[in-house]
Amino acid sequence: SDLRIMRIVAQWSLITMIFYSAHLALRDSDKMTFENRTREGLKFIEKNHPGYRLYMINNLGIDRDNCTAEAIPNLKDMAPMYVIGFSQWGVLTGSLLVLNSRSGCILSVMHAAWAAVGFNMYSLRAPFLKVMELMYSSGTFKNKYPSPCLPEKEFLESELHLDKSDAFKEEFMASQKTWKYGIGTVAFQ
Repeated sequence: SDLRIMRIVAQWSLITMIFYSAHLALRDSDKMTFENRTREGLKFIEKNHPGYRLYMINNLGIDRDNCTAEAIPNLKDMAPMYVIGFSQWGVLTGSLLVLNSRSGCILSVMHAAWAAVGFNMYSLRAPFLKVMELMYSSGTFKNKYPSPCLPEKEFLESELHLDKSDAFKEEFMASQKTWKYGIGTVAFQ
């Protein structure tokens, strides 16, 4: 009986947290909380992940003849859609949890994982760079096909631990008016 009550309280606490995060994401109309954090996090990934630019050039069919360094599609430009998708995902997950669905539990873990990376990359910068250093310690890939968008060797193994982005600078920290749904909340979820 006590265990059942604790399970129900935990379930409704999780539902409340997920719906609250969805509410915060939908209310991000000034684009200074979640969208700003998402854009900066993706900017950080774009400049520090060796596979990002190679994937964008080789797998997304960019025209190699007319491509310039500034014409590579950027994930950070889609930050508003990620925030809306996150909030819709939260509503779906919360609804499934209300129905006592196990898939709701799985989706809530994925929802929290996205929030950790998508909204809190500023807290995960050092571990991210360590993972990149471990993943590519044997060498980063070279350009398979000549392209004006990708130099022969853009990521040197000796520089993988360095942050090459201009993300999370002083202007970002000054514009971030609230830090709701930080890494602690995500870990609790």
